[in-house]
Amino acid sequence: MSLVLSAVVPVHASASELIATPAVVELDDTRQQLLVTTIDWQWQLALREKRLLGHSAALQQALFDIPRFFDGQVQNEDDSWVRLSHEQLDGDRFSGHIFTGGELYELQYRDDMGGHALARLSGTKAAGFPFEAGMDASKLAHPDDSSPDTPEPTFALSLESALSGKLSTVPTAGSALLTPRAIRIGIVVDSRYNDKHNGRGLAHALGIINGVDGLYQSQLGLAILVDSFRIYDDPGQDPLRDFQGDVDQMLGAYRDIRLNDDELPADLALVHLFSGHGDPQKIIGLGWIGTACRLDGYDLSLSTPFPYDMLLSAHEIGHNLGAPHDDDPDCNADDAATGNEVMWSELSGATRPEFSVCSLDNMRSMLAADCVIDDIDVGVTLSAESAGSARQQSVTVTVVNQDSTRTARGVTSTTVFPAGTSLSSASAGCRIHNDSQLLCQHDPVASDGKAALSVVAEFTQDTLPVITSELSYSAFTDTDKLDNRAALQITLDDSIPWSALSSSEVPGDPDPTAQSGTATGELPAQASEDAGLPLRTGGSAGTGAGSSGPTALLTGVLAILFSILRQRMARRRPDPLITHQTGRR
Repeated sequence: MSLVLSAVVPVHASASELIATPAVVELDDTRQQLLVTTIDWQWQLALREKRLLGHSAALQQALFDIPRFFDGQVQNEDDSWVRLSHEQLDGDRFSGHIFTGGELYELQYRDDMGGHALARLSGTKAAGFPFEAGMDASKLAHPDDSSPDTPEPTFALSLESALSGKLSTVPTAGSALLTPRAIRIGIVVDSRYNDKHNGRGLAHALGIINGVDGLYQSQLGLAILVDSFRIYDDPGQDPLRDFQGDVDQMLGAYRDIRLNDDELPADLALVHLFSGHGDPQKIIGLGWIGTACRLDGYDLSLSTPFPYDMLLSAHEIGHNLGAPHDDDPDCNADDAATGNEVMWSELSGATRPEFSVCSLDNMRSMLAADCVIDDIDVGVTLSAESAGSARQQSVTVTVVNQDSTRTARGVTSTTVFPAGTSLSSASAGCRIHNDSQLLCQHDPVASDGKAALSVVAEFTQDTLPVITSELSYSAFTDTDKLDNRAALQITLDDSIPWSALSSSEVPGDPDPTAQSGTATGELPAQASEDAGLPLRTGGSAGTGAGSSGPTALLTGVLAILFSILRQRMARRRPDPLITHQTGRR
């Protein structure tokens, strides 16, 4: 019978909140940055919309009021990271986490303060937070009715301590040691958790995972995608609404529910439960160690409402990924540990937003598991040139692999043409579908390389044809989704001189092969006003350059465009974000 060491630290905490300072949050004139100002700090945050939801959750998104998610950095601070969410509830509300200067902060919207507020999470104490703690470290054997393969849960508990010391050295986001990988997870929000967050439990939980993603990407190179979620917003449908046991028993009970829930497929790396249930021993979270990728339902962890909730969820997910507590004998050899890293068995305002060397080493061993996938940045561009007349254009779809070491495999582009367009002469690897769609397999795309496929399109309508293309991939994921879409509008007008259609130079784009006939231009100011959020300006309609700059600029704007169109379909007006290109005879 195997044994797992677990330190159980019961804690009593009052319902007091973190000490927060009123903050002014405003978008700057260019809509590319968010200015956060308090009495002590002022930061310019460079933001971009990010992919937090995987494919399945993105489909679920249409049924729920889910925020938009952003990542980024504090301007001029390379070691910083930012993860924010944005909601429009009686005005713009931003919330999330900011890591800068070695410290972690939480941006909140506080009804009791009448607006935004900023709380420092590391190196602080929670206001009015009395702790009554006792420690009982013991070896926990498996119950008699369990199998030897059944893992024991490890508890994360909060104990206020005056711990200090030299911080351990860990790799940063810019370190060459980090190869981007990703895991697909599921989350569950029970009805009591939803109640505690006034019916916004799902939005709050996703914001926590967005922050967890920032912590893991910066130190482990591991992105977290929420591929599916379950929200019990109706208490009558919550199977554990009236559960009376402790959180250990609750997690065990939820295992059976997780195994039979079609919304939580077995191939998820792990499932994290956000529960509003209290525990008789004041335990705030727990998780099974090293169970990520298991198919038997033990890939679970749990957290409850807590002032340092992002660090708590990061801690519990760390257990699933193989990290024990830093005060576990398995980590005793880590002399650099100070006692206040994320995986210490005590979480408090003294907890540093970093993993110990022991934690990182244990979690790295999980990165080779089947459920951990490559995170490769690919992008798509569209370009066109005359194929004999203004109405007949050779349209090229170019996939760019912006990863310097890994080949992108299983990349498919779906390019949609206006109804009535006649398609012919498609490249090998492409097929024409439903007359107006071009499906292409760009496989493989070498590191720092590109793969271009084309088709001849003859446009029959008199209106300005718009072509759109979007990427999908089966062998990896791409968390930088902004350049996964592209659009091109062609003006069928013979009156414009060809010289006026030549490509303008794109700053920072060294590729000398930009095709003539591709127009570039600045993003109209109105587009930023429509988005109401930071947007990138400029862009190229299809230079096919390997540089990520022009590709990300154009397709980043277009990704925002699609979001805008979903929200503003009633306007039915021409959109300024689509790149224009004029054909010639």
